[in-house]
Amino acid sequence: YVTDNLGQNSSTTNFTITVAAGPNNLTTGLVSYWKLDETSGAAADAVDANGSTTISGTGITQHVSGKINTTAYSFAGGTGQVVTTNNSNLQLTTMSVSCWVNFSTVTQVGDEVIMAKGDAFNEVNGWALILQAGGGTQSLKFQVYDASGGSGGRTSAYFNQGTLSTNTWYHLVITFNGTSIVTYINGSQTTTPQTATPIVTVQNFVMGNNSNSTNLGFAGSIDEVGIWHIVLTQSQVT
Repeated sequence: YVTDNLGQNSSTTNFTITVAAGPNNLTTGLVSYWKLDETSGAAADAVDANGSTTISGTGITQHVSGKINTTAYSFAGGTGQVVTTNNSNLQLTTMSVSCWVNFSTVTQVGDEVIMAKGDAFNEVNGWALILQAGGGTQSLKFQVYDASGGSGGRTSAYFNQGTLSTNTWYHLVITFNGTSIVTYINGSQTTTPQTATPIVTVQNFVMGNNSNSTNLGFAGSIDEVGIWHIVLTQSQVT
């Protein structure tokens, strides 16, 4: 009921309010989303499109201090992997990838794979988000690999992020419309679009290491990983 300014109750009327999804709705096109909030066991896909994600190898600690919902996964740069098997809905040629990362080191000797759905070691068949060896202002890169392997089939899109810091959370987003890559850090576009060849990868999706080996382990924490089958807009990223 409704009470007027004299304290009198008016008649009761039932009604329904419908709220339409706005242009910045992040559930549209969402394929998988890993909150990485677990204290033990498998990493759950909150969208449930790909079921549970298994943990293998060494050096992964669950339920550490995170960016969102207080917890995340920590990786020690070893053989640890968080693995989602290759499902058809992750075989994308148009996509967006989002994650929060916190680096244990930014002057590592070798490349470290934050996440990949492709062979970043042999640079073939897929894509990878990498912290490049040596540090510097171009140490973050997203790479796309065709079937030929090696540098001839590799496209690199650098974040041009400036000097990275340890013990700091960064929001990284990559969009790929099938012909060009755009990178964002903390909501800001970091490069002009980088032309790349469309790819379809049959590799597993892996967080914290390479897709088909354990020799490119990431040292740091990862939180809130999402994959969309659409290109997120600038307003959605921010």
